[in-house]
Amino acid sequence: MKNAGAEKVAVLLVENQDVWVRAFIDQRAKVKQILQNERFDNRSVDLPASIINYVLRAQQPLILEDTAKSGFFFSDPYIANRAAASVLCMPVFNKSTCAGVLYLEKAVVLGEWTENMVRVLDVLLGQAIASMENTKLYDALDFEKKQQQEVRKEVDTHKYTIKRMSAELAMTEERERRNIADDLHDSVTQNLALSVLDLKKMAMGVENEQKKRIDILQDRLNTAVHQIRSLTFQLSPKILYDFGLIAALEWLADDISEKHGIEVSIVNKLMLPERLLQLDETTNITLYRAVRELLINVCKHSGGDLAIVALWGEGNLFFISVTDNGKGLMNKELSAKRGAAGFGLASIQERIEALDGRVEIDEQRRQGFSVTINIPLDVNSRRQS
Repeated sequence: MKNAGAEKVAVLLVENQDVWVRAFIDQRAKVKQILQNERFDNRSVDLPASIINYVLRAQQPLILEDTAKSGFFFSDPYIANRAAASVLCMPVFNKSTCAGVLYLEKAVVLGEWTENMVRVLDVLLGQAIASMENTKLYDALDFEKKQQQEVRKEVDTHKYTIKRMSAELAMTEERERRNIADDLHDSVTQNLALSVLDLKKMAMGVENEQKKRIDILQDRLNTAVHQIRSLTFQLSPKILYDFGLIAALEWLADDISEKHGIEVSIVNKLMLPERLLQLDETTNITLYRAVRELLINVCKHSGGDLAIVALWGEGNLFFISVTDNGKGLMNKELSAKRGAAGFGLASIQERIEALDGRVEIDEQRRQGFSVTINIPLDVNSRRQS
């Protein structure tokens, strides 16, 4: 506008077969609209449609030094109803394609629109179009970035929902386990224990052969009572609810050692025992189940004879690890085990992540296998409150 001395300037671009006004300045009417987006066929746009449509079709510059003597274009209402003016309208090219037009208008001055000016305007317009294209590209990239952020936010929301549902499902399963264990303890175990007492009384008044048979029955019933008590503990460790995580892990270590012949040691490195009080019931149950699953994996897969369960705290994190002295797993074998049904690592990771915790596997170990779980204590505190 400055180079051409124009009083009215408009840049119109073709997008999706429609013509849009992208910039419009009218110094006489004191109107300035840059990077707008208004359809050209809208009546509010104060421009000569016949001139602009002609240049779009012909793809050639059009110079009218005096619109009052424009002949063919004088029938345009815009020209017929206004004072005479000088007009330059030229096509805008982008990569050899007509992308729109530049419209310039000023008071009648003969000989002002020269070929040199048209060339200069063509260069300036090319730069302006490139800038507009870059702006559109940046806008598109920004829009895509915002869409990706929205998608990520939605994915994170779904992940959180799935984690929460997984945790709720695990606790529902745990409650069912506890109910079954309580029923077994309150009914079956007590009935069997009473039967053993009755048999002891019967044995006191009978002779040798019958006493032997009663003793055999007593042994079988005592074995059944022991097995059911072990089963109820596996279903729902009552000691965990009554005495806490450490006591439950110590009982588990003894049970694993007795049944599988593997030495299991509990190493409590907690400098502040009250850290355990910061773990809610859901976390205690989840950690106990995770350690139990990992110890069973040691028995099944490691080939070792020692497992160490360590507990410690660092800052706002609670840690628990299970390490064995077995054959260990190479990276490829570990990946295969992770995907194998029943291995338990995927299930453990899913349940720990539902508590905002992490599961870390020491894949660099060539001797033995080690899994470390950490849980943030502040999340537990918020969940308890």
